[in-house]
Formats: sequence, C-alpha cells, structure tokens
Amino acid sequence: HHQHDHHDEHCKHPHHDAGHVHDEHCDHKDHDHAPKKKKRTHNLSLVSSVGFTISGLLDVALFNTFMSTLLQAKAADLYRTKGVLAFANQGDVKFVFQGVHEQINFGPSD
Repeated sequence: HHQHDHHDEHCKHPHHDAGHVHDEHCDHKDHDHAPKKKKRTHNLSLVSSVGFTISGLLDVALFNTFMSTLLQAKAADLYRTKGVLAFANQGDVKFVFQGVHEQINFGPSD
C-alpha cells in the first residue's frame, strides 16, 4: 500500500473517492455529472380563484352559452376549471366538468 495526496484520472484506488463530493466542481474524468435543473419560478401575484354556488337547477342551453362565451374570451387566462352541476330535466343526475384552458371534459358523475 502506498500514499497518494493527489487525485488524477489515472489513479483508480478506491480511497480517492472516500470523503470526496462528486459535484460540478469535481475534476474527475471517469464519471458524469448531470447538470442540475434550475427550479422554475412562477409569478403568482396575478393568480386568483373564483367560486360560484348557485341554488336550484341550471338550464343546459344557458350554461352552454355561458361556458362557450367565457372560453372564447378568456381561455388563455383560465388555467383550471372544475365543477359539479345539476341541470333541469335531468333527474337526480349530477354532472362533473373539469378543464385546463379550453380543453374541457364533461359527463355524468357516476
């Protein structure tokens, strides 16, 4: 056994890795360092939430007109929409809708 006080790419002794941090400052040539991803930051100062609670049953045609008009005017501003709805003339069936921007899924809750 012999002593080394240096690290180079030719030395393969396992003791060189002991206590050594393999990070972006490491000069070893025999292993890769994946670049660290920068964490995305978002400006949330303009983000808000709006909720509606309406008693009674909705009119299907009026709701469709409302949603169509809203999406045409504000689709880019609406990040996520969701709701549970009850319509007139549909019995006790509840409908669920959820969407991101203009992509909306809609159907019975069962």
